[in-house]
Amino acid sequence: MRILTAEHILPISSEPIEQGAVAVEGDSIAEVGTLSSLRQQFPEAGIEDFGVAAILPGFVNCHSHLEITAMRGFLDSVEEDFTSWLIKVNGARASMTDDEIKIAAVAGAIEGARAGVTCFGDIGRFGAVFSGANPGRWCHTAD
Repeated sequence: MRILTAEHILPISSEPIEQGAVAVEGDSIAEVGTLSSLRQQFPEAGIEDFGVAAILPGFVNCHSHLEITAMRGFLDSVEEDFTSWLIKVNGARASMTDDEIKIAAVAGAIEGARAGVTCFGDIGRFGAVFSGANPGRWCHTAD
């Protein structure tokens, strides 16, 4: 058992908790509350204090295009209508190899994960980002 604590806990399902904590057992949340109450409830638990920070659930990116991560900057200065922009994106994507698409998608997923994204709804054409994933554990692909 361990207790993660920070100045702010944002449970989403209830009001923020100042000087809050999250008790974690294995990979499951056992309890959420104030640090003082969790210390009393779990006196043997180790404490990891993140200080002036917030602990909150992971972010969900409901609409991503991870395979075009490698195109960052390439399309930023395009001042065209959507159709012209889409033709440019598809042309650039068509010039990428399958391996380049996979590398870009995985890089985008890693970047998102480092920023706190725990779930992606990716709109990639080839499902490249999932080729290295264990679908039974952490993702679902539509049939």
